[in-house]
Amino acid sequence: MSQPLGGVLVYAIYQALLTGLRTEAMRKRGALDRQTQIRLVAESVWASAKEGAAVSAVLGVVLVVFPWMAFPLSVLGVFGAGKATMDLVDAFWDGLTEEQQSEVRSLAYEAGVNLSQIFQPRPA
Repeated sequence: MSQPLGGVLVYAIYQALLTGLRTEAMRKRGALDRQTQIRLVAESVWASAKEGAAVSAVLGVVLVVFPWMAFPLSVLGVFGAGKATMDLVDAFWDGLTEEQQSEVRSLAYEAGVNLSQIFQPRPA
């Protein structure tokens, strides 16, 4: 029982971080205020918790009926975690100001890290 609950909790935390990072960029640009940002994050967390609980219940039934599906679903989970990580990194980068992005780029250059492979400029 704790594993499905843990999965729902991790997914809700991921959604909170992702929504918070995405809305922070909008807040800095003046597109929304802090109260609206908090409301959007809370709505995202609630929706993801409900969705995660439903998905966990369905996957639990699927794994009881088809236990051999555990390995393919685990492999898919690794790819999903990678995609989620990249979404968080992109949202973090988009939330930085031009000055902050420039500073990170110069520090990365000094450290010998090429950020252009990670952060591609986006068309406006």
